[in-house]
Amino acid sequence: MFALIDKLTKHNSFEKFVYKYFISNKNLKTQYKTVDEFTKYFALTDNDWNAFNTITKTDNVINTSFSKVEKSNLELKIKAVLARLYFNDEAFYKINNSTDTVVIKAINTLNSN
Repeated sequence: MFALIDKLTKHNSFEKFVYKYFISNKNLKTQYKTVDEFTKYFALTDNDWNAFNTITKTDNVINTSFSKVEKSNLELKIKAVLARLYFNDEAFYKINNSTDTVVIKAINTLNSN
């Protein structure tokens, strides 16, 4: 997965998509009042994925569709970056680390003390 993210980042495909999405959807900040709402309800549409695929193909990053796991991980990363843009850095880390088992275990350990 990291190799795919690295490749997308190296060609600026990831950043291009997030920036275009952000510029085109500035109203999301009003649609999702809190980070928790954004985390729970935000999802990319099929049209969004088509736009992302178009960018990656234009940049010659990939020529195939993403696997289900890749798509899920990419959506998490995109959601995290968008959360940073719409909210703050804390929102980014909250979403980005939400599936990191080490971070989850550390938080649970801290909360149990």
